[in-house]
Amino acid sequence: MASLVAVERPPRQGSQVLRVLALAQYDILDSPDSRQSPSGLCCSHPPDAVRLAWLIFPVALGKRIRRVIVPIYIYQAAYTGESLAAQIKEPQDPIEVSARPVIESAGGKLLAGGFSFGEYDIAVVYEAPDDTSAAAVAVAVAAGGAIKSAKTTKLLSGAEWVQVLRKAPSVSRAYRPAR
Repeated sequence: MASLVAVERPPRQGSQVLRVLALAQYDILDSPDSRQSPSGLCCSHPPDAVRLAWLIFPVALGKRIRRVIVPIYIYQAAYTGESLAAQIKEPQDPIEVSARPVIESAGGKLLAGGFSFGEYDIAVVYEAPDDTSAAAVAVAVAAGGAIKSAKTTKLLSGAEWVQVLRKAPSVSRAYRPAR
């Protein structure tokens, strides 16, 4: 999730106020302003720090930073016969009519969706704040009765996958299969 960051330098010797707005995937942890203002953070910086704007602002601020990683999920579902019959009678895009509102009500964001042949009829890819929110989406949809089977899969980022690969050797040394 990107956050808006404002970097501002006060005027010096008649120069204008320089304001740089940029989207960055960082949260500033040590600043009360960043917790209170979702629109960003305003700070004074030396001119050199402003030149590269958001590429170097975490270093220029001297704050601890963390990269914001929003979990991404794939939800796949197969409709019941009754649900498909109802959709044939009154054709609508279920992604826009049903999926988007449910995902957004859980604090998520729909990224993509489509319809498929085979085991599942529909698939949506979405961001959610956490696993609990993603599970709430799945439970709410299942409770509606229009789905006969579904599954939710959490996706790992490339960086997370590299961490998995680095950790796997130590875990595999500890694993002893039952015999």
